[in-house]
Amino acid sequence: MTDSRFLKQVTVTGADDSVNYYDLCNISKRFPYVEWGILLSKNSEGYPRFPTLNWLEGFIAEKSPDVHLSGHLCGTWVRDIVDGGTAFINARRNDIRKGFERYQLNFHATQHLLSDAAKFIESLVFLTGVHNQQVIFQMDDTNNRIYHRARSQYGKQRGVDAVALYDVSGGAGVLPEDWPEPMGDYCGYAGGLSPDNLKEQLGKIEQRITNKDGSLCKIWIDAETHLRSPDNQQFDLDKVVQFLEIAKPYVI
Repeated sequence: MTDSRFLKQVTVTGADDSVNYYDLCNISKRFPYVEWGILLSKNSEGYPRFPTLNWLEGFIAEKSPDVHLSGHLCGTWVRDIVDGGTAFINARRNDIRKGFERYQLNFHATQHLLSDAAKFIESLVFLTGVHNQQVIFQMDDTNNRIYHRARSQYGKQRGVDAVALYDVSGGAGVLPEDWPEPMGDYCGYAGGLSPDNLKEQLGKIEQRITNKDGSLCKIWIDAETHLRSPDNQQFDLDKVVQFLEIAKPYVI
C-alpha cells in the first residue's frame, strides 16, 4: 500500500492580536506539526494579520521550544533585504529574531530589482546565519530569479538555506489552475487552501509530487486568507483546528 504521507509541516499564517497566543500554544500541543507564520511589516504592524510588537514579544517569551514559528517579512523590510540592507535586524532585538525557526520573504507579485547579488546574499547571511534559520522565497513567477540567486553556488558557500514556496496568487488566497512540480529537496505550496478544499487539493498536490518510483517528495503547505473571519478582522481558531485536522492523515 502506498504511503500518502508527505507533509512535514503545516504553516498557518496570520495570527495577530485578535487571538490569545496561549491558545496557539495549546493548539501546537494538539498538532505538533503546525508552524505559526507571523507576518512582519514595518508599516502594517497592528493591523489585521500583523501582530503588534507587544503581542509578538509575549508570544515568543511564553512559548515552549516545541511551538514553531516562521517570520514572514513584507513590504519595506523585504525590499531592504533584496537591496542588501539590514533594516529588520536593526529594528528587532536578537531575542525576537531567534524566536523564528524560518524566515519567509513575501514579494506579493511585486517585482523586486536585484542590483547587487553579493550584497543580497550577505543580507541573507545577516538575517539567518546567526541562528541557522531557513529562508523561504515566495515563488510568484515575478521574482523567482531572486530565489535562484540565493540557491547559487555562492549562496550555498555562505550557508544560505533557501527553499521555495509556490504561491502564484501573490498572497491573495486564490487557488492556482494547476499546482507546479516541486523544485529542490523541500518546498511548500500555498494559495487558496481552506478547510473546504484542503482534502481535494492535497490529492492534486500529491499527483504533482509523486516521483517515477512512486515515492513522494516531502513538502509543507501554508494557509492564510481562508482561516479568517469573513470581515478579515479575526483569526478564526475554529477554522485553524479544522484545517489541521484535515491535514493530519497526510503528515509524516
